[in-house]
Amino acid sequence: MRMRAPLALTATAVLVAGGIAGAAEWSLPATQVSGDQPTSMTPAVVVDGSGIATALWAPDISLPGPIRASRFANGAWSAPQDVSAGGSLVTFPVATVDSSGVVTAVWAREQGSDYILQASRFSGGAWSAPVSLTPPGGIAGYSDLAVDAAGRVTAVWQRQVGTTMMVQSARFANGAWSAAQDIGIANTLPSSANPQVTVDGSGAATAVWMASALGHTTVQASRNSTGAWTVPQDISPTGGSDIAYPPQVVAAPSGTVTAMWHQSVVGGNEVRYAQYSGSNWSSSAVITGSTSAGTLYPQVVVDSSGVFTAAWSQGIGSGSSRVYAARLNGGTWSSPVPISTSGLNAETPK
Repeated sequence: MRMRAPLALTATAVLVAGGIAGAAEWSLPATQVSGDQPTSMTPAVVVDGSGIATALWAPDISLPGPIRASRFANGAWSAPQDVSAGGSLVTFPVATVDSSGVVTAVWAREQGSDYILQASRFSGGAWSAPVSLTPPGGIAGYSDLAVDAAGRVTAVWQRQVGTTMMVQSARFANGAWSAAQDIGIANTLPSSANPQVTVDGSGAATAVWMASALGHTTVQASRNSTGAWTVPQDISPTGGSDIAYPPQVVAAPSGTVTAMWHQSVVGGNEVRYAQYSGSNWSSSAVITGSTSAGTLYPQVVVDSSGVFTAAWSQGIGSGSSRVYAARLNGGTWSSPVPISTSGLNAETPK
């Protein structure tokens, strides 16, 4: 199974800095939290409202073993705990934490020649027994999570069965996970959908992913505000040979959703975005000044007042790149400015 970890740490041990919450600077040296696991990879970290951090990681993708976790509280990291069972390959955990401090983690687990998606929750000082979100058969992975103010968790992932790639979802509410739902078909050939999900202040969820057809790749979106997902909608350009790459999505508390991706066009790549507000998606548009041969992997976040901030890698000639950023406050993006050090290559911001 081919999995993507766009910004994951690959190392012989997972290293973290102590004092995550409220620190003015990183403490040094870094602390090893992964214990005796021979090779630890692809960490995920979440921090709750009280400053308690939870880190999860997987063993090397070629080594059977459990997903493990460590917690930072009272100034120290705990000993690693097994979150999943050992004996099979496990990959790429993702996590989210709700307002009461309950952590939800999801990962893919090998089952024969297939991969299923599993989930566990940390509450009351312990991790729950893993629950399978997908049935046997097919290859599930590329998962993402979002949690709303009521503590309901929405998970999305891609699952390949034969030559069909589906985007699926499940929701944790009232103490249990729902059955998996199909959101859409990403394509009919083996490929990657890279689904992402966000929730707004009302609890409405928005999922975005890549869909391939007719020689080009588009970004599609679906919304769930009533318990059912809407029919997928293309939100990136659909003509010609343009290719849209893995999207990101974030929702302001007011409900405005911004989806963002980089798109290949004649002359290079560009950062494009589309917004959902009210009841419709806007036409996608380019962040002016983002076009270059090396424009890649935009990330987008939003603050409590609804100001969106984007960052991406951008080529500056001679094979070099810097990280640029822009902000959307109101209806216009600011001019992109470099935020990485001049003279040094910088890529894939997070």
